[in-house]
Amino acid sequence: MTTGNENGEKQGSLRIGFKLTDENYVAWSYAMEILASDAGIWEAIDGKNKDAKSMARAMKAISLNVDEDTIEDVLLGIKDPAAAWIALKTEHAGNTNQDIATLTIQLNTMKLTSAASEESTRAHLKIMKGLAAKLSAADPTRKMSDQALATSMLISLPEEFEPIKLKFLSGPSVDLKPRNIRSEAIAMLKRRSASEGNSTMEHGLAMAA
Repeated sequence: MTTGNENGEKQGSLRIGFKLTDENYVAWSYAMEILASDAGIWEAIDGKNKDAKSMARAMKAISLNVDEDTIEDVLLGIKDPAAAWIALKTEHAGNTNQDIATLTIQLNTMKLTSAASEESTRAHLKIMKGLAAKLSAADPTRKMSDQALATSMLISLPEEFEPIKLKFLSGPSVDLKPRNIRSEAIAMLKRRSASEGNSTMEHGLAMAA
């Protein structure tokens, strides 16, 4: 019996949903890093893992997420995923100023949808933290403080999180940290889920009575 990481692996499991272009390198590289980490092949892409199977899967993942022209013009003949990654960055990343502007816009315009699940909320805040890290890597002088990132996270939350916004924005600045925002947001969603579960149970009992 084959597993998802062996011969039976489906190509869809290594796709991020969109192809690389000159305009989306920042988003593409971030999505690829998440996918590769989840698939256990990121170390093959960053050059730390030289295992032949891992390198082959990493090259497969990269090839599935670029178009045919990119394969022919940039990747053809490259077998090392680390070399392929560098080649793609050189070809598509553009200048640093453009990357910084794109990251800043993405970070400042992120919004969590109303009635989001706990899983979606965790992913949303994780992406914001990742974008802030990439912004710092692109230009260390633009590294966001914990307070600045936490404030951006609060602003990105929908109206139902208003109690959390008021608590942190009017409270001690020392408490304004990303991990505190995440903890409070997840705790609030758990309380809401428990409350909804109790309401459903009470309704069912009332109907049965």
